[in-house]
Amino acid sequence: MLTTIILAKPIDESYPEKHIKMLESIGKTEREFEVVFLANSDFPELNFLKLMTSNLPGHYLIVAEKSTTDDEMIQMGIEFASGNDVLLCTADTLPEVVEKVLEKKKDRKIVYVRRKLNGFKTFFQKIGIWAYNVGLKINGKNSDNFAETRIQYFDGKIANNLADKIANNRELRITNAFKQARTGTVENKQIFFDESKKKYKEKNMFGLGFVSFIYILCLLAVAIIYPCLNNGIYDWWIMVLLVLWVIFGVIAIALASRKIYRSRCGIPLRANNFDEPLYSCEEIVKTGDEIVLPVVIDKPVIKNKAQIGRLSKQTKFKKVDEIKTATKKTATTKTKATAKKTTKTSKEKETPKNKTAKK
Repeated sequence: MLTTIILAKPIDESYPEKHIKMLESIGKTEREFEVVFLANSDFPELNFLKLMTSNLPGHYLIVAEKSTTDDEMIQMGIEFASGNDVLLCTADTLPEVVEKVLEKKKDRKIVYVRRKLNGFKTFFQKIGIWAYNVGLKINGKNSDNFAETRIQYFDGKIANNLADKIANNRELRITNAFKQARTGTVENKQIFFDESKKKYKEKNMFGLGFVSFIYILCLLAVAIIYPCLNNGIYDWWIMVLLVLWVIFGVIAIALASRKIYRSRCGIPLRANNFDEPLYSCEEIVKTGDEIVLPVVIDKPVIKNKAQIGRLSKQTKFKKVDEIKTATKKTATTKTKATAKKTTKTSKEKETPKNKTAKK
């Protein structure tokens, strides 16, 4: 069974429709699957996620403490789904991207997602990824295909392995740590609904590729073009220049790759010396749970403390339509009661002269 772990991001009123499309995309390839939402306790639309989770079949919501990072929440989701294939994504991931990942995973153990650039930028991006991985090898690290860290697929065995690794969980997810596993990469021009401020990683790799390309051209110019113009003879200063240029390039790419790698690995997950997590889950909501939300009174007009105490108790919410219907019925009942009371009062205030006149 597939466990889809969705990292909560800012959502709006149209999110339920987007989520239904996401479920339809998963259902095209998966017969059995469950959905696990991940959110902090201070997530603005947390109550909205709780209502969605309780009303949709096969859904769960893991509420983490306020200070929990995204990677720590993902680790909790992987542990929760231990034994199942895992699909990581976010609330703003395009359903078509999820569909392509699930199609790719039929003959793959790990599937990554990468943003596809146009032809000119892709050329330099690939050079940048190659140079970055060369620098990682110099630093003794596993290669990194520079894909998204929040949209990934892992089969059950790898997911179990990741569930047991806490301190370096993100490092294992972004690098080729499982060398025996067959991997695949899905490239798409757009990955998220909102692409603003999310292309900085590709820009960094494009810049690294451009600089690496200029470096290689200079190296070839000195190593090939100069002897062709000098009857195939290398002068001693050219040999020294080539050695210094190669040493400079090795040191530069090693330092640049180390910096990028640290940024990619992010903040380590909080764990003690026994590799046990120091973060925790505050609440788990599942399908069918009754959601209890506090009543918020913007303008209190009741002076009776006893009545205020009763009103401030928690109220159970079921469905928005039921709440609206109940509100309309209450308003209609109150209107009728007020009308009867007004008619009765007006009759009692009639004077004796009026009554005699009527007789």
